[in-house]
Amino acid sequence: PTLPPGTNLDIGFDNTEFIRSQINMITRNGLLGLALVLFVLWLFLEARLAFWVAMGIPISLAGAVILLWLTGGSLNQITLFAMIVVMGIIVDDAIVVGESVYVHRRMGKDPVQAVVDGVSEVALPVFASVTTTIIAFTPMMFIEGVMGQFVSQMPMLIIFALLVSLLECLFLLPAHLKHRARREAKQTKRKFSPSVVSERVGRALERFVESVYVPFVRIVVKRRYVTLSAAIALILVTAGLVGGGFIKITMWPAAEGDHIEAVVEFPPGTPFGTVREAMEQTRKALVRVAETTETKTGDPLVQNVFVAAPSNVPTSGSVWVQMLKTADRGVSTTEIIRRWREEIGVIPGAVVQSFRGDQIGNDGSMDVEVWLQGADFASLREASEGLKDVLAGYDGTYEIADNFRSGKKELQVRLKPSAHTLGITLDDVSRQLYAGYFGEEAVRVQRGHEDVRVRVRYPERERSTLGDLESIRIRTPEGHEVPLLAVADIGFREGVSTISGINGLAGVRVSASVDRNVGNPTEINGALTDHVLDEFVAYYSGITWSLSGGGQEDREMMQSLQRNTIIALLGIFVLLTTVFRSYIQPLIIMLVIPFGLVGAVLGHMILGIPLSFLSLGGIVALAGVLVNDSIVLIERINTLLAEGVPLREAVCRGGQRRFRAIFLTSISTCVGLAPIIAEQNLMAQVVIPMAVSIAGGVAVGTMLTLALIPAFLVIMNDMRRIGYRVLRGSWPTPEEVEPATGRRTATHGSKPVLEPAFQVSSDDPSQGRAAQLVPE
Repeated sequence: PTLPPGTNLDIGFDNTEFIRSQINMITRNGLLGLALVLFVLWLFLEARLAFWVAMGIPISLAGAVILLWLTGGSLNQITLFAMIVVMGIIVDDAIVVGESVYVHRRMGKDPVQAVVDGVSEVALPVFASVTTTIIAFTPMMFIEGVMGQFVSQMPMLIIFALLVSLLECLFLLPAHLKHRARREAKQTKRKFSPSVVSERVGRALERFVESVYVPFVRIVVKRRYVTLSAAIALILVTAGLVGGGFIKITMWPAAEGDHIEAVVEFPPGTPFGTVREAMEQTRKALVRVAETTETKTGDPLVQNVFVAAPSNVPTSGSVWVQMLKTADRGVSTTEIIRRWREEIGVIPGAVVQSFRGDQIGNDGSMDVEVWLQGADFASLREASEGLKDVLAGYDGTYEIADNFRSGKKELQVRLKPSAHTLGITLDDVSRQLYAGYFGEEAVRVQRGHEDVRVRVRYPERERSTLGDLESIRIRTPEGHEVPLLAVADIGFREGVSTISGINGLAGVRVSASVDRNVGNPTEINGALTDHVLDEFVAYYSGITWSLSGGGQEDREMMQSLQRNTIIALLGIFVLLTTVFRSYIQPLIIMLVIPFGLVGAVLGHMILGIPLSFLSLGGIVALAGVLVNDSIVLIERINTLLAEGVPLREAVCRGGQRRFRAIFLTSISTCVGLAPIIAEQNLMAQVVIPMAVSIAGGVAVGTMLTLALIPAFLVIMNDMRRIGYRVLRGSWPTPEEVEPATGRRTATHGSKPVLEPAFQVSSDDPSQGRAAQLVPE
């Protein structure tokens, strides 16, 4: 009410709308994923059992949110997305426990005893599985760089959720299953009977395992070296797809915001009217683009436009635009900027025309930024022009510019060789010229409470024209005076408005934007650092280069991710060696990790999504998820071996016993991520690659785990038998092992722990009998 007539006040930027839309999108996908996980569990497990298993999801997430709050974290797009990522993972341990109890109850055991035996059977592998997953997510917590600080909140919430889920599945879930089993036993007075649907689906799954999977495993074990060769070939083909450029790599995919900005900059001294005309030309071009662009909802594309010319840079101006919400307009920010740029064209006299969108993952730096450093401005200027020509040769590059800004015309003084003969330095000349024209303080006079500074300089008539320079005399160190023109050359040259320095050297930044529909910023930065820049600066003496902006940030993040990943893999190996008391079995378990990469790459290729930094983060985290299946599988095989089952029969029966649990953990992870992968909202594009990596890697990695682990175990057994033959000169005989089971065992508490041993079988016709060496 207090505003002048004709003036109104409106909200130009409301960040809460963007936050609400993010929360609604992620909440919607999270609830849908939870419903899908519950439905899958209901299909393959009894309904009430599926309910209590699925209850681990909200319990774990609630505990994770409390721990996040206690550690000073917040709910944001990254942590909300982390909830969707972890939704299918945190239920894995509960599935293994619930499925184990389910099987023991179907054996006709007392309900309470079934719960005790089921949990005891899988407690150790479940603990190892959750711990390895936590270790696998740890590298993302220590990523360097600005964006690494944002990404680090994702693994933090996931780790909190995994810790709570471990406590829930080992203590709360068994209590629920025990009470429910007692009530059912009292009501029915008969053996456990699951629902009709889950019973039929369960029988169908069992028939599939018996008629398809077990025969397949027998073939894989028999043709194990063919299987190994096929697996290696699959990895090589996948590496070829990535290395050959068939699958693009970009650190940050183009995500969407609701604001764009155009900046126009002119040389120093440009009249403000010229700047104002350029801003009006830019604004009118935007209006024409908005009129010809159809939105999804039919609402106007442009909501608000702000035109500004900053006071600190009077020769530049910007047009800032608030657009329709991303979900309502149906047109990408990149496409709008492209049309806007084409509609404006080239503004005469402008040295910079740049466009920016508030895209997620964009910290304001350019896609390509190279700093050229040296002592000579002329060489730097020439080199920067040459580098701009090089960047123009890459597909998709635009807005190629440097930060070198010419200043006004100025007098530049350069010493002649005769000046050095007389002992005159450049500092002497500059000080005396400064004193003559600006004045040098001679005395201070006290006048009341003030000091009056008296400066001595040339009279005004001797410093008003350029010709006066000819009469200036310079005093030598000996006290003699010589004409200025006798010791120095004076000329008019173009000055420099701004001098950028790095490590004491002047620098010029050459930058470019990249249209991701045409080019790839990661590939361009890689080509520059690997092949171009070293050869380029070799032509200019005294010039060095360094990456900055997005390229340098990406390199630091990748280096820290690689370093942290190696440490995490070593941590997983140490943990597995502690659990299995073996060095061989952890190696076999971790051999499955590269095959998760196959699934992640194939998932990106099928969906047409480039690999991004979050994709790589998902692949690293995938290591912990994949070893979970291998842990529970090998643990069961070890138990069968301890009971005296032959190796080949043990790997088949172990896979048959653990197929349901492995299948359910994998499919629950995939269906939990399916909604976010299928999300069409443009804001979700930055997080979809990580979901694709985990879902694709789990899907393919699980299938390969069920086939390759048995083959690897038998191959490792072959290697140990060959080693025994080389060292001893003969195959091991039955007398060299215990006659009962052919195994040596040690006790750890009340449970046998497997150690390296031999097991006798009779399937080697060349020896009449052969000893199969049981893997550690």
